[in-house]
Parts: sequence; structure tokens; C-alpha cells
Amino acid sequence: MVDNLVPSPPDERDFPLSGVMPEILRYPEEYPRPFDLTIINQGSTPTCVGCSGATIKQFLELKEKEFILPDWQWLYAQCKLIDGMPTLNGTFFRAVLTVLKNTGCKLQGQNNDPSIYRIAEYRRVDDLSFEGIKKTIAVYGHVLGGWRGTNAGWGSEIIRAPRAGEQTWGHATALTHYFKDYLGGQNSWGEYKHKNGLFKSPEDYLPFEAWVVLLDTPNVSKKETETGWVAAMYVLNDQTFRNLNVRTGPGLNYKIIKTLPKGTPVKEYGTPKVTADGYVWMEIVL
Repeated sequence: MVDNLVPSPPDERDFPLSGVMPEILRYPEEYPRPFDLTIINQGSTPTCVGCSGATIKQFLELKEKEFILPDWQWLYAQCKLIDGMPTLNGTFFRAVLTVLKNTGCKLQGQNNDPSIYRIAEYRRVDDLSFEGIKKTIAVYGHVLGGWRGTNAGWGSEIIRAPRAGEQTWGHATALTHYFKDYLGGQNSWGEYKHKNGLFKSPEDYLPFEAWVVLLDTPNVSKKETETGWVAAMYVLNDQTFRNLNVRTGPGLNYKIIKTLPKGTPVKEYGTPKVTADGYVWMEIVL
């Protein structure tokens, strides 16, 4: 694995989470994962920051009842445009959070408008104690955690701190749950690492840096945007190559909304669907 989380450079513009996080009177002893998030496999690429950002954005969208899979490689590439380290493998958390806030994210295998999927505000977690991180997960449902680790220390479900003589690296993960004696995280090394891609961190081994998305920007939903369906076979290079009917749903039985003249630019929205007759239908923004 190539793990290259770089500690976020000091920035006086960062706001600590303690300035806005409520003083909670109680929190559960254990906090289970509310969703089954996609276990990403970064392979031999240094994209762990992009992977963790994609995982958290998927979590936030599921809270809006929409399943998406952000393109973690695209997120990482956008980070490298702004992090000031264009020749260095790896990046830092503030970079991916800035991209998600200012630009948004593209989805895996799609060429969507990234601004549909943005976050509104994030904070640096300044209480990095075991209980402090648990409280943060209890309130916000997630934490982006940065670790100093080793291959040997991360070889099983329960991870451990580096030992003398072991080669260390920096790594970014998403913390999405906790147990009485462990933080629960989701890695980006595929489903065959740890326990189906999930790991536990004991009280004596904690992240050296952590962030949380304070507010998400609700994506532009179908209720807020006029959309329609067209036969994908008649769209080439993001425009129609014949007069094309737009329907209320994916199929010939749906009502025609309008007819697009040949050469009309087409902006894809959502995921194409294949109907029983074998036709592929594309949802577009009108």
C-alpha cells in the first residue's frame, strides 16, 4: 500500500470544533454504523485522503436518502492542484475538505456537475482524546482521522501503534462508529483487509489529526430540478444527433415532456437505466 497522508500545515484560519460543538449531557457507550458504506480499494495509489473524503461524502448523501459513490481519484487529483505539493505523492485533509466545499465532487464513472455534491462547513477536531473522538462521532456520525502506522501494525482487525524499527507512514481513514473500548474505522484497502475492510483502534492508539464536516450542502434533488429521460443511443458527445423526445420516465410508456432538436446539448443527471426491452435510458437536466 502507498499511504501518504501529509499533516495539514498550520493555518490560523482553521476553526476548532470545540467552538461550535454542543456540550452533550450523555452519549451511548457504543455507536454502531448506521450505513454500509462502500469499501474502497485504493490499490497502489497514494489516494487515501481522496478515499476518506469520498467515504464521508457518501455517508452524508445517504443521510439525504441518496446513494452515490464519489470518485476518490478525481478528488485526489483536485487536491494536488491546490495543496502546493504538485510533485509529492500524498496530500492533507484540509485540501480534500476545501475541494468538497468549494468545488464538490464527481461521481465514479460519471461526468456530473461536481457542484451538486458539496459540503458547507468543516472543523478541525481539537479534542483528540478517546472520549473526545467518540463524542464527535456520536454528534456528527463521522470523523476523518489521520494516523501514523506501519504495515505490521495494520495487518489485522485491531490496529496498533508503530514499534521501534518499523517503517512508518501517514494514512487517512474514515471513523464511522465506536465500541466501548475501540474506535471503529473504515479503511480504503479493499474488503480483504482487516475485517471486511473495517478496523478497530484501542484507547492507546489514536489519530494525530482529525476533522469533521459540520454542515453538508443538500444536493440539488429531483424535486428541485426539472429532469427527464431520453434514449441514450441518440446522444453522442453530450448532444443529441436527432430530434429526441424527453419523457417523464425511462421507457416509451412514459409521457413526453418536450422534444429536443438535433444538436441540443445534453447534461446527464443520475444513473442510466436499462429497461426490459434492452434500451438504455439517460436522465438529463432540462
